[in-house]
Amino acid sequence: MKTTPLLVLAILAANALAFDPQPPPSSVPTSRRDFLYDVAIEGFRKVMAVGGSTQHLRLDRFTMDYKGDWTVDSAHPDCGEAMGPNFYGIAHSKTRFVAVGRHDMRYKDPSRVYPAISVSDDGFHWKGSQGPIEGGLSGIATDSENLWVAAGTNQILFSEDGADSWIIALDQTGGDTRTVGYGKTGWMAATELSREPNPGWTDDKTTTRFHFSVDGRIWSQVAQIQGSRIASLAEGDGAWVAVGESFMPGHPACILRSTDQGKTWTEVAPSVVGARLHDVTWGDKTGFVAVGGVGYQGLALWSRDGSSWQKIHEPFNGNINAVQLWEPPRESEHGMTEIVMVGDTGAVWLDTLEFSTRRSTADTRIVSRPIATWKQIGSRLEVPQWVSGNILVNVLSLDGRVESSSNVYLGTSRTIELPRSWGQKILRIRDEAGGIHVQKLAPTIPLF
Repeated sequence: MKTTPLLVLAILAANALAFDPQPPPSSVPTSRRDFLYDVAIEGFRKVMAVGGSTQHLRLDRFTMDYKGDWTVDSAHPDCGEAMGPNFYGIAHSKTRFVAVGRHDMRYKDPSRVYPAISVSDDGFHWKGSQGPIEGGLSGIATDSENLWVAAGTNQILFSEDGADSWIIALDQTGGDTRTVGYGKTGWMAATELSREPNPGWTDDKTTTRFHFSVDGRIWSQVAQIQGSRIASLAEGDGAWVAVGESFMPGHPACILRSTDQGKTWTEVAPSVVGARLHDVTWGDKTGFVAVGGVGYQGLALWSRDGSSWQKIHEPFNGNINAVQLWEPPRESEHGMTEIVMVGDTGAVWLDTLEFSTRRSTADTRIVSRPIATWKQIGSRLEVPQWVSGNILVNVLSLDGRVESSSNVYLGTSRTIELPRSWGQKILRIRDEAGGIHVQKLAPTIPLF
């Protein structure tokens, strides 16, 4: 098929940073060293990660220093030396997890790979789901209800019964369909086209084909671009964002944006030369967050609308493969979004973004601090180890009025004295680095 050049190469000048990159995110200790390829969030602090060596990890509880309780699902039905699949994608609807990957059954047929589709309603008990007879799977997406789409080797699969059974929605996509995403406008998939062996082949000839579907069942090709490999797709406020790797000389990280359901794409990459981006996600209150790495340095980027991007962190060791956001479910105008990132050697990082729906993009600030309820004992509050120096302590009424404000220096003592009050209050603390902590306070004066 003749390639139509639909990619609009309009590299936008990066705006001035609205905030300085924050310190590296908190790392969650894990005993696993296998690679983690994807992550899904069921609710606040309920995280499922998947990766190599048939690995399913579940994180259910944090302590204040972010040491979580991880469960390795060694009883997974696809485990075993003969099967041993790798899982490359996982997603969560309102009722269940679905993980996809590929078996490497070389003892049967060295030339074939077989799909792995696993379903769980609680993250602990898994069962296999029947898919096509061959071809590995890399991506999975859901409308959060019963519709699921999986993408993989030369095909796109569709399920309308909660991932219990599957049909081939699109056969012969042209190559390895690495990723699929769902948004308010429909479904989008990206395929790296197969190529014949050619001694003159160079990476800048890599071609990506985009397919779009309104319902997940009927797909059509909408665009084809050259010079980029797409790893992930996300939609927010009517705009699709595709991230990956650019092979064009001197080009920065590959970030493409489309506002016409993938028919045309504009390159809006930030000035991060040599970066490979592996995942992008969207939150209604937060915006877009994209992650990846530059060599052995982790990289996390933020954008409100997908058109201009800023670094969240200073450089830190690690290569991030996937990211998910947890946003407060209530309809609040401002608050904290939690970012969960997973990567190579079993690494897991957590961070927070402070959002405000009433602020412009330039005013939105980043906070790199763990979210955890600090321990209150009567009129005393225990402060965690990552907070030090001078802090500003504000106590507010439940409707947001400031009732008291004081500057406190934290020395060797890790406790602060709270104002005496009969009723519940809101505590807001700002530390020297600009980090903000907010939590509800119990009455500091006992009723009896």
